[in-house]
Amino acid sequence: MIDTIIKTFTEEHDEVLITKPAFLEYSILSKARGVKVKTVPIKNFQYDIKSILNAINSKTKVIFIGNPDNPTGAYLNKKMLGDFIKGCPNDRIVVFDEAYRELVDKKDYSNPFKYIDRKNIIILRTFSKSYGLAGLRIGYGLANKRIIAAMEKVRLPFNVNLLAQKAAEAALGDVAHIARTKKVIKTGKKFLVKSLEDLGFKIVISPTNFILVNCGKKSGNKMFKKLLKHGVIVRDMKAYDLPKFFRVNVGTMRENRRFIEALKAVYS
Repeated sequence: MIDTIIKTFTEEHDEVLITKPAFLEYSILSKARGVKVKTVPIKNFQYDIKSILNAINSKTKVIFIGNPDNPTGAYLNKKMLGDFIKGCPNDRIVVFDEAYRELVDKKDYSNPFKYIDRKNIIILRTFSKSYGLAGLRIGYGLANKRIIAAMEKVRLPFNVNLLAQKAAEAALGDVAHIARTKKVIKTGKKFLVKSLEDLGFKIVISPTNFILVNCGKKSGNKMFKKLLKHGVIVRDMKAYDLPKFFRVNVGTMRENRRFIEALKAVYS
């Protein structure tokens, strides 16, 4: 759907505005369309709303904001969202990517859905994270009728198969699964945070199911390769311009303990 948004609302030499770091597909798909990508650095792993608003110019057509962001976990609280909506021109398309929304554990997390009737707001959601349907490649977008009608003109036909639709429908009704998932993440994240800090790592704790780990003087890529030899996969952050970091997802307690044991082995 990111590609469909870019195709619908930008032309060559327009600009797409994103934060840095951010989900790589925003930049990759924009550049593939010949659209310039303008970035606004995240400060101390949090959004700087004033800088984002100041970066908007006449060429800016689409603004992507991960809420929360992958890989830093930065998110918009209610005040930040209100300030952004108030300061953003209403003729720029604003995309709130809420891939991790069901997993957020912050009480001040903002919900942009109350602005959905505005002519420039799109909300993206997915079944790949909390619902565990990543292999079926299904998600959805929310926007007003005018925006949806424009996107319908350029989207690929038959882009979601029937099996994925049925699985998504069942997932929406599986409240117990989401509750179990949140419990597993809460317990696992508490364990990982303490274990990583006990080992001396500086970490960035996201409000969702992943943790950004600072390797200090070591390369995140080298740590990734060493852990891989122990059968543990983490995400190397070099592509996000965070060469000293890797990202680890919270798993089951068995998986979490195996990760920590492997980390002890390679870090020593």
